[in-house]
Amino acid sequence: MDEDKMKVLIVDDDSVIRQHLRQILKDIYKLSFATSGVTALDKVQKVMPDIILLDIMMPEMDGYETCRRLKADSATADIPVIFISSLTDIDEKVEAFNCGGVDYISKPFLIPEILARVATHLKLYNFQRFLGQRVEEETEKNRLKDQLMYEQSRHIAMGELLVNIAHHWRQPLCTIGLFAQEIQDAYLHNELNENNMKNNVSTIMTELISLSYTINGFRNYYVADQVLKEFNLEDVINSTMMIVEGYFKLKGFVINKEFEDGLFISSYPNEFAQVLLNLLTNVQDVFEARHITNGIVNIRVYRDTDTNKIVITITDNGGGVCEENIHKIFDPYFTTKDKSRGTGLGLYISKLIIERSMKGTLTVKNINGWAEFRAEI
Repeated sequence: MDEDKMKVLIVDDDSVIRQHLRQILKDIYKLSFATSGVTALDKVQKVMPDIILLDIMMPEMDGYETCRRLKADSATADIPVIFISSLTDIDEKVEAFNCGGVDYISKPFLIPEILARVATHLKLYNFQRFLGQRVEEETEKNRLKDQLMYEQSRHIAMGELLVNIAHHWRQPLCTIGLFAQEIQDAYLHNELNENNMKNNVSTIMTELISLSYTINGFRNYYVADQVLKEFNLEDVINSTMMIVEGYFKLKGFVINKEFEDGLFISSYPNEFAQVLLNLLTNVQDVFEARHITNGIVNIRVYRDTDTNKIVITITDNGGGVCEENIHKIFDPYFTTKDKSRGTGLGLYISKLIIERSMKGTLTVKNINGWAEFRAEI
């Protein structure tokens, strides 16, 4: 049936040529015809052929211009065009290929040649479409896989966030408990007076306000950003540091920060904060695994005068990354931790965010026993 046949558009102002091509191709393909370049452009939009046989010397618009216009339209750009012409000069043939033709057949043509060339280019066109479809399918699969891993990473990071909040709250809660007990003891021993009460309540309220501020800072931390925002890097880094500083203080680790003033970027602040938290959590894990007692983390933010890019470096004295692992540290699901403690998604997602969402780069290298993670945006 015609519906199952490939579609061929024949464009030629010579009725004899059109009829000859009809006799050759009618039993194999579904045919359409145009007598000029102008009518061919209109016909292409209506029938969307799988291949076009195009004459060069035609009224109104020659075959070269017709082909150029077809290739300039995204809807028709991929349709193969075979030129069929009595012009035999090499320059004419070169021009045919330069404007987008895939083949050139000289008149008078042989029937086996027409059949073979049309069949060959239709096979190539179908193969190209098949590959394009497969690429789209694989791209969509990879996008869904990345999205799944991203969501997994966010859920894991939520658990790590709660652990860090617990570290952050431990000291204020201890202080509140201590001063509440002091009020009770003073009351039991008839030592409670107005001044003592005011001082203790003031201290408790200060700690409660601090805890309330922590909640406000954390509550939208993993809410996905919907729109680009211009934000100050120093502000986001400082707010992110607030999440982990409880752990670092508890362990006696030192964090040094060096910021160039006034550095703003337009991106997704929550995603950027997640990258920072992933990198700092990775440092925590290294310090824990290697029993580091004098841990130091240096965070530096500056603009590279040579590239005009903003650079964020996080270095730690945890002994560096094992050379055998450094080339795969950003691979999905790669981890050196116990399976119960790590999934290998944190650094992978961090690289994904920096390189895809923020159009930057994220790398790692060892420097004299220190590991340096470097983001350039």
